[in-house]
Amino acid sequence: MSMKRLSIIAVILVATVLVAGIGHSRGLLSSMAGAQTCGLCHADEFAAWQKSPHATAHTKLTRSNMRNKVCTSCHSLGDSPMMAGVQCESCHGAGAQYAKDFIMKDKKLSAAVGLVARPGKEVCLKCHGPGSPSIKPFDFEAGWARIGHGKAFKDAAAAADKPTVTHSN
Repeated sequence: MSMKRLSIIAVILVATVLVAGIGHSRGLLSSMAGAQTCGLCHADEFAAWQKSPHATAHTKLTRSNMRNKVCTSCHSLGDSPMMAGVQCESCHGAGAQYAKDFIMKDKKLSAAVGLVARPGKEVCLKCHGPGSPSIKPFDFEAGWARIGHGKAFKDAAAAADKPTVTHSN
């Protein structure tokens, strides 16, 4: 059997397992890896996230808002303290299936099991859109400049000759 055929079978198998896992009794939380897991390989990004407003987004909620799924859907990944805040997977997709090193190194396979490598404005607008209770209108470019990471951000920062957080992909 050729390597290409084996790769296709592997992608189908992993995607099938992922889809089957969605109905698991633990639900969405079982598909989350958590920022701590991401930080094992992406230490610079994790350190930057810990200092960001996203990491502490859950602390902005009142007690009643903490019980409101509309609020917690943007301010947290789940009820566990390990899932508090706007974490990596809030933008990059549930990571339990792609967090393994051998999967992250395979761009096609990681995308097939849920990695959103380059989330764009539409991802931000899910929480920072017109339905958001924020008084200030959302400025994507300014927001991205505050949290930006990845190769494009690193290249732009290098061009501007300023230090930046780098993404290890």
